[in-house]
Amino acid sequence: MQLVSGGELFDRIVEKGFYTEMDASRLIKQVLNAVNYLHDMGIVHRDLKPENLLYYNPHDEAKIMISDFGLSKMEGTGDVMATACGTPGYVGEEALWLQGCNFVLRIVGCHPPRRFYLCFW
Repeated sequence: MQLVSGGELFDRIVEKGFYTEMDASRLIKQVLNAVNYLHDMGIVHRDLKPENLLYYNPHDEAKIMISDFGLSKMEGTGDVMATACGTPGYVGEEALWLQGCNFVLRIVGCHPPRRFYLCFW
């Protein structure tokens, strides 16, 4: 475990107001490389969001670190990763819609009626 003192990505975004395309692409490249490393190690984070991305130090060129592995899982341990998890404000509408349909299917025993679908589109 490492001590990171640069603060959250979320706070830096608020502080800066915006990122240039170059800054954003550099940041996303670091995040994707880190996620690729985790996946190569068989780790699935399951709660990536700006608050869980921390800067190593306060400098502008500091590397980004992924934190908060409380919802993470290891692949291949026999655990099924079917639990809905993450932070609701960052979950896509499609995932929430799918969870709603699964809920209706489990409670009622059939898919929601077509008119139920149309009221949301």
